[in-house]
Amino acid sequence: MAPLPPESTKRFYYSYANAVNPHVLVLRVPDAATTAEADALIDALLTDIGGSFPASTITAVEVSASGSNARFPIASDRLGDTFGSGSGSIEQDAIAIGFVGRSSGGRRARLFMFGWGGGFSTNFRVQSTESAGVAAAINDLNAAVGDILAIDGLDITWKSYANVKPNDHWVKAGRS
Repeated sequence: MAPLPPESTKRFYYSYANAVNPHVLVLRVPDAATTAEADALIDALLTDIGGSFPASTITAVEVSASGSNARFPIASDRLGDTFGSGSGSIEQDAIAIGFVGRSSGGRRARLFMFGWGGGFSTNFRVQSTESAGVAAAINDLNAAVGDILAIDGLDITWKSYANVKPNDHWVKAGRS
């Protein structure tokens, strides 16, 4: 499949920071999606898995219209929300949990959050059967039909697991 431009859909950007680094979680949504709808999905996800992260705060919420790469700050009920607990380490900050799926058009979809401290099995995955929080987060994503999209603008079917891995950028940043 030919690649699609990143601006193919409307996007909400939720910036969050822990004691180590700032990160951004991106949601692709329909053009008609409201901030309240995106906020509700973020709230559900953080309620389900937020306790597996170090103390973190949502520091900014921005939006980009489809066809545009410009990001604009918006008013959001999630701004200032906190999740997780304890202090994070440089090593934990580099570890991401990644929810993966596929659109009905065959495009891959991914949603990553950094600072994962919830552990994982020996194959760098957390099966939904291993973690009630991960299972609930996957259920939230699969229930968001029409609310969260892949890059091709189609609905996503999420896998029944989440991948866990250190990110090379944050590993390098931690070494300096």
